[in-house]
Amino acid sequence: MQARVERKREQQQQETVLETAMEVNEIGNQMINMAQDKQMVEIPSNDIIPQSNSKKRKRNVPTKIDRHLSKSLSRLSIAQGCSKKTKKNVASNNVLTKMIHELNGQPKISTKNLKSTFVPQYLTVSNRKFKEMLSKVVHDGHQIYEWLDSDQKLKSTRELAHIFNLMNYLTLQQQLWQDYFDIGMNDGVWAPRVSKSKAKEHNTCVSYGRSEKFVEQRQKTIQHQLNRTDHQLQQHLTQLPEWTEKVQPSIDSTFLSNAIQAMVKNGLYRLNAQFKHKQAMLKFDADDHRLIAAVYDLKPTEEQVGVYSIDSLSSIEINEIDCLTFQVALLKIYWQAVADEQKALAELEVLRKRVSLRQLPKSFDKILNQSIASIQTMLSRPILNKDRRASMASRYSKTITQYKFDMMAMTIAIAQDTARGHAQLAVDTKNKLRLLDGDQIRSSTELLINSMETRAENMKKRAQELLQYKLMSFFRAGSVGGQRQRQRIRRSNLSIYTNITASSPFIETDLNLSLIQMSMLIKGLKYIPPCQSRFSRQSIDAIVNEQYKTLRTIVQGCLDDHRMQLVEPREKEGFPSLKRILYELQSKKLPCKLEIRARRERKVVQSIINILRQRPDITVRRTDKSKVFYVGNATVFAEKASKYMIETKAYQEISNEHCILSESHHLVTTLLVSLLKKGAINQEQHKNMSPKTDTLELAHLHFIPKPHKPDTPLRPIVAAIHAPATEVSKFLNDLLAPVFLRVARKTTFINGIDLVRTLEKYVADGHLKPTTLFITFDVENLYTMIPRQGALEALMQFLERHLHNKKIGTLRIDDIMRMARLVLDTNIFAYENKYYRQIRGGAMGSAFTQTLANIYMLDWEQKLIQNQEADKEIYGRTSGTPFIDDVFMTTNLTFDQVKERLENAHRKDTNIRISYSIQSTIDFLDVTVSNDNDQLKTTIFHKPAAEPYILPYTSDHPRHVYHNIPYAALLRAARICSNVEDFDIECIRIDLSILLNEYPPSFVSKHFHRFFQINQAMPVLERLDSDVYHEIHQNLLHKPTRKEKQLQETIEDLDALPEPLQKKMPWDSNVMYAKYNFESGPRLAFQPEFRTWWKQHFGHTGSSVERVQLKFAVRTNHTLEDMFVHKKPPTHMLKRKPNQIAQPTANNDNALI
Repeated sequence: MQARVERKREQQQQETVLETAMEVNEIGNQMINMAQDKQMVEIPSNDIIPQSNSKKRKRNVPTKIDRHLSKSLSRLSIAQGCSKKTKKNVASNNVLTKMIHELNGQPKISTKNLKSTFVPQYLTVSNRKFKEMLSKVVHDGHQIYEWLDSDQKLKSTRELAHIFNLMNYLTLQQQLWQDYFDIGMNDGVWAPRVSKSKAKEHNTCVSYGRSEKFVEQRQKTIQHQLNRTDHQLQQHLTQLPEWTEKVQPSIDSTFLSNAIQAMVKNGLYRLNAQFKHKQAMLKFDADDHRLIAAVYDLKPTEEQVGVYSIDSLSSIEINEIDCLTFQVALLKIYWQAVADEQKALAELEVLRKRVSLRQLPKSFDKILNQSIASIQTMLSRPILNKDRRASMASRYSKTITQYKFDMMAMTIAIAQDTARGHAQLAVDTKNKLRLLDGDQIRSSTELLINSMETRAENMKKRAQELLQYKLMSFFRAGSVGGQRQRQRIRRSNLSIYTNITASSPFIETDLNLSLIQMSMLIKGLKYIPPCQSRFSRQSIDAIVNEQYKTLRTIVQGCLDDHRMQLVEPREKEGFPSLKRILYELQSKKLPCKLEIRARRERKVVQSIINILRQRPDITVRRTDKSKVFYVGNATVFAEKASKYMIETKAYQEISNEHCILSESHHLVTTLLVSLLKKGAINQEQHKNMSPKTDTLELAHLHFIPKPHKPDTPLRPIVAAIHAPATEVSKFLNDLLAPVFLRVARKTTFINGIDLVRTLEKYVADGHLKPTTLFITFDVENLYTMIPRQGALEALMQFLERHLHNKKIGTLRIDDIMRMARLVLDTNIFAYENKYYRQIRGGAMGSAFTQTLANIYMLDWEQKLIQNQEADKEIYGRTSGTPFIDDVFMTTNLTFDQVKERLENAHRKDTNIRISYSIQSTIDFLDVTVSNDNDQLKTTIFHKPAAEPYILPYTSDHPRHVYHNIPYAALLRAARICSNVEDFDIECIRIDLSILLNEYPPSFVSKHFHRFFQINQAMPVLERLDSDVYHEIHQNLLHKPTRKEKQLQETIEDLDALPEPLQKKMPWDSNVMYAKYNFESGPRLAFQPEFRTWWKQHFGHTGSSVERVQLKFAVRTNHTLEDMFVHKKPPTHMLKRKPNQIAQPTANNDNALI
């Protein structure tokens, strides 16, 4: 029944459109009559030969340009144009006729024909859609929507829209034909034409103009049509106030007229682009003919031929040499190489555009997608376990998407190499031309080369114009259609995601997501959906007041620091004005496209949230060492976590009868008071380390999966942001980490770049041999396996051995040990409605645990370090979380000898279990290291199951966040890749990864060029110059990173106090940090609006805050991780505390001493 009603409604709408079309048929007939005065043909922009309207066959009379080119090109023949007799067909070439036919419901006119002529949408839509389009182009457009409540009003309005449209169309035609006239007058020739064969040889168009008589006739015809249309328009505008005022409700005629003109202007933007493209191509084609003629006007002499040997022109056929001079042959080769280079570059840009839109070539994408039909049938068998089926489907999706990624990377690499090959051929050809020089003809050859290059530049500009127009017109329609098609797809029982992507979530449970929902998960953890405050439950007033209070407090603090009194009227008006600005930005309407996207994404996000709420058997987590989602079975996940806790024996359940939080709080405050009384810490340090009672809560344990390893093991993380001893742990880490790095810097790898540096020095010292092997090993569960007492003893020995005067600043070793024991004693957390204490190792997530584990490992690995130093080999361990358990070594020993050393190290401490790998090619951190017959090769290592995450371009982050992403990725690649070929492959991977995260191709290209220009590496980009790349690689590799600079300063300054003991610099009162909530839409204008407001009310000339510098601190909205991942226990589990805190017992005090 509902479907029948919908069909009836559509039929009524079509009848209404047809009636309106019949009413404006008179205008349409006038349009056709205008067009029949003289045929309005489309202007060809390339080598399409215009047809004459003459019925008699005539031989073209040679024009001036014909004779000029014939004389200038010497041996090149200029074909005499010959027009064929054709049937006059007005309707086929008349855009306006097609518009009227479509309006009258002609079934023979296809949509494809309409698209090719860029018919505005408002000419073909229903009355309801027409009213919507008209009401959206102006402010207060809802008045128009309410006013157009009858067919008569709509008929009159659509009539006026048709006339405005015709005026714009004729104006564009007039401009185009004026360009024809101007070019004919400037060049002195009309309708120049060369033969197709010669045009092909020189990569130019056959013709670019029209005869003088024909152009003048067209100008007169179009002017006549413009006059008639303008007369009709003036009549309608004169009559418009009469019928707009008579009908009820009445409407302002000027307002309606302006709205119609705005709608027409917006609807013709594609037609405007088409005509601008034709005008540009006309200019390029005219210049091309002129520049070719200028080259041949230089008249190459036969004397230049004898200086050059025939053998060196291997690319020229013998019969060509017999009929052409060497210079003419080289000219053709050069221009052909330039044309082929531009064609390859165009193919490259089309591929990149396809990748950014995720619309791969059908021949490639369709066949691969069809291959999953049989797999999908097999996975749909009911005998299969649902979770197992979902896991296999996820893996299959990853395999297909990764295959597409690799294939597109290879295709783009081929296109790039092809373009570079043609560019190199052009350079070689130009160099060969210079070899033809004799002492007497060198200047003439240089003139010839300059003319040849000038024409080549015009060819490149013409190719760029064609490419940009193709990307604008073709892909725009494809992207919209594809997007709508994807949105109509419904959820199915099983779906394999096949769209190309850079990264994708790990799904190991039956989640049953649609492709749109899967696309949202692919955006990753850090993605922020746009305009969240627009859908908030808070009112606009509440949102504005919250932001206003924050800013007022900051501004008032700055004014108080400078003792500024609000005396002048503009100063008193400052804060009310600020509130008005915030209200206007929050209440202003969103741009149409942004609003549609924001609503669509909110709907998708909410649908995923609803699924997760209805499925308590599902757990969502972030993955280890990457920023993609993991979706698994909650029961299986809990079983793995329980198994880990039992096997490690690192956790002990404790009773919840007493208040654990209060006891931990009491232990921390007691120790800090004791240290303060002794003078070990000062008042400021005591304040910073003291627990904040308003936010105080217990730590909680959660696990993150490691899908890059078999069977997806788990890594425990203790989240203790507001735990009692958190600040003490941070203090200890900041205190001891510099000391550790000063001691172990030679055997510590800060990152992969540091590893490559060490390896290249190893090669330069002559230690790399064909027999050299690389070794990596990692310690299993290091954080939870190190014994607590053993770790404290190692810490004591380390401090006694390496501290000057047995203390750091005012802190003695005994004080440091008391703080270390406190951190370990208070390592208590909540998990699964229970409380636990960690009795082995330290909590992964605690800052001090990392330094303690490093110190314990340093003691264990001393024997291995001594052996490696004796053999002049490399030994290094990473220092940053979570890689402190990874070790890299080199060796020239036999496999058995190395294995024996590692086994001895394994037996040294039963608490440390290692797994190792010994190979000539090995992966460590983000580097793949290879020994290819004593030649070192380093490349970037990509884990198959742990893809690098790039923040999507559409995420609601400040724009500056995105600008450094391409540069930083290229900088990392240039430092790690040892040869230019690997660097080029990595550049393609970076390019694809960024494009697949919705970054515009022009944005990516701009920042790629920025990197190569800043580092003077354009020869690498253009022709893969290995010498230039080697120099750049060395310069960037040995340029320290920001983190390395900070560490180096700390290590070199032995007398400097660690950062926690340094006196903080006073607050700079001349800098004000304005904190605000960032969001797309009107609120993007907050920064300039705030600067203007500050300058107007407070920072004016002569005020005490005139020199205050404004800086902005941005707070963003919720990420997808905030919305989907819920790992924190209930609040009552973390904040249990009695009314009164018990006093410390003697036993507790003794434990801290």
